[in-house]
Amino acid sequence: MRKRNTALISLLLLCALAGGAIWITSNSAAHGNAAAGKRGEAQLSPVAADTSNPLININAKSRAANQGGETEIRGLADEIFTSYQFDEAPAGISEDIKERLVRAEISYRAGNGQQGVSDASIVRAVNYLGNKVGAPDYAQTNVFELRRMKSGILPYTADLQARSHKAQANAMIRGDRSARANDPTTPTMSPLEATFFMTALVQQKQFNSEYQLTNKEYVQLHGGKRRGNSNKQFRAAMESRKGDSSRTDELEKKVKKHATAMTLSEIVNLPQELMYVLGIDK
Repeated sequence: MRKRNTALISLLLLCALAGGAIWITSNSAAHGNAAAGKRGEAQLSPVAADTSNPLININAKSRAANQGGETEIRGLADEIFTSYQFDEAPAGISEDIKERLVRAEISYRAGNGQQGVSDASIVRAVNYLGNKVGAPDYAQTNVFELRRMKSGILPYTADLQARSHKAQANAMIRGDRSARANDPTTPTMSPLEATFFMTALVQQKQFNSEYQLTNKEYVQLHGGKRRGNSNKQFRAAMESRKGDSSRTDELEKKVKKHATAMTLSEIVNLPQELMYVLGIDK
């Protein structure tokens, strides 16, 4: 049972702790993408234009879903689940979550009940997950960090983010005060887009040293200010951590240790709890 719990909790972390489809990776594995590294962006595999890169495939499925209907939406959901290896979870868990997301996505796009998801909701979900699985403090996140990641991978996920950008722009044109550009509670993301970014941020926390920082550490490395653009001190610190997997190892160790103390019911219910925190309808 203990071995099974450890495997389940890894899947509930939304990508396998021991490996998985890692296309957003740590500095040690992704310094081939020098341009992204210099800007402090989310790390991508060196061959970002390769269609074998899950980012490219997910964005292509997003483009099809934006132009199509239920079949294309299910195709996008399948691509996300395959890329993050959700399909390796017990069938009942993965299929239930996927179906819930597909129904919510269809409802959202039709303007029929399901509301959008805000940046703040994704942050709450990631932090909720970190607390539930006993992750270290640097696994906690904030809206600034999420937006830094979204901006960093925008060139690779333009179609995935297109609907949320359009939703925000339209609401602002209508004069909807709840859609202010810098308001983290503005609910603009679709259920699948939000799930993707929640998962991507969890993955950054697992493998990318630039995201394995507490807010206090990040601010200190930026001269006492929380700025997205890199500076000499921050880049030097990240360079010094090149090849250092100590925080990744610590995160994995703590989560696996915590998993052994969780009941099977707690583990199985966690994905549904995350959907609730995100605001995804049943």
